Amino acid sequence: LIADGEPRVQSVIHHNMTFYWPGEASPPDWSKFRVPLPQDSNTIRSAEDIPPEEIRNAHRFLTKEYGKISDEDVIREIAKLFGFHRIGDTVRNWIVYSLLMD
Repeated sequence: LIADGEPRVQSVIHHNMTFYWPGEASPPDWSKFRVPLPQDSNTIRSAEDIPPEEIRNAHRFLTKEYGKISDEDVIREIAKLFGFHRIGDTVRNWIVYSLLMD
């Protein structure tokens, strides 16, 4: 990430929040998503810290795994993947916002 002393990052703004990506990453083409480590609550991010691109990638993963599932199940399974045990308004709204951007 660092060449000639300068970090190479790019940023993407969603809903007035800035997400930073390694310079070599292309957020629109990104196909991965990061999940928390089991039994390590320190690796759980807040909903708004998860880029919409990762939420959409998690949705694509679930679609490949399970086929078509209800909207409510999509929200619940995405939340579960990212380590959320309860789905409050913040988590639900961020997931829905992220999916609607696609």
